[in-house]
Amino acid sequence: MDGEQIDQITLHVKDLKEGVALFSELLGAKFAEPVELNIAGRKAQLAFSNIGLGIAQLEEPVEGLRAIGFKVGDLDELKAKLEKRGMKPVFEGGSGSMKEAQYDIYGMRFNFAEYKGVPISNRALSLQLERAGLI
Repeated sequence: MDGEQIDQITLHVKDLKEGVALFSELLGAKFAEPVELNIAGRKAQLAFSNIGLGIAQLEEPVEGLRAIGFKVGDLDELKAKLEKRGMKPVFEGGSGSMKEAQYDIYGMRFNFAEYKGVPISNRALSLQLERAGLI
């Protein structure tokens, strides 16, 4: 199993629109329309960018690092290594050509994703292409 690259970094912000505007201006990032998800029993809105930066706002807003994502070559091999250390995923999912597992490690959320045969640079683009029915 090889870690191929950092796939994404997701930040919690108190105001999604303000966070998107800030990083659009500072970095020239282009954000897709926000999606609504349930994260650990709390409603959240997330906006993913073309540069691997995600902005998240929970219904009870907090600020700080939410997650670091890594693209890996073999997710099952990584999961086996983490299981040997007694770690269990807090989330597993995926569809089509992408699968992922999330773990809490050192008090932070780590996402590990595997793309089979999909030439996509990060999870954010993968989700957008999947939503558009292109993969």
